[in-house]
Amino acid sequence: MAEDTADNEIRELAGIASKISAFVIGLVYLLGFLVVTFHLSRYGVSPPAAIRLQYILAGLWFLSPLLLIGCVVYATVVFGYCEPLFRAHKTEAQRVLRYRRISGSVQAILAFCGVS
Repeated sequence: MAEDTADNEIRELAGIASKISAFVIGLVYLLGFLVVTFHLSRYGVSPPAAIRLQYILAGLWFLSPLLLIGCVVYATVVFGYCEPLFRAHKTEAQRVLRYRRISGSVQAILAFCGVS
């Protein structure tokens, strides 16, 4: 019985994950198609095919600055929230706080790039 409920939960999570990933890939593809279409329309050319890998790459390039800005804003908010807690204890030196800010920014950039 317990194995059946665990299997059902795994199947539900896999179903949800596949739906979300299909939506994200579709959104990236649509954005890439629009970027390429608008770029080629400047020269009076229409895209030759509807299905091309180039559109996914263009969509990722379009979204990458937004994701990078989001990671930086997230890191800034987290460190802005945590810094008063560090200062209240007065046990952390300024260089440790600076190190944490820099390492957090580097971790955010690495997470954006998919390294960590």
